[in-house]
Amino acid sequence: MNEPDVGALGFTTRFRGDVFVVLRKRQMSWNKKMHTPESAKGMFDGRTKASLRAEQSRLRAKETRTAAEQKRLRRVNFALRAKNSFGKAR
Repeated sequence: MNEPDVGALGFTTRFRGDVFVVLRKRQMSWNKKMHTPESAKGMFDGRTKASLRAEQSRLRAKETRTAAEQKRLRRVNFALRAKNSFGKAR
């Protein structure tokens, strides 16, 4: 069975059983410059992991969240990841 040529369209194929499955390639660019506003840098300096986990638990416990609460939860999650595994995080 010949594999269909879909690479030029941004797709890739995998052979599963007796059929080709067409998958969309991820279009990711890691060479983009990210802009972090100065006001957001160091937002969680001085906060302990325990206090961040408490805020995370409080936000997760809500059945529904506003857009601002969801944004705050994402920032708290990122801060926890940074404090756990990033090299120079405070």
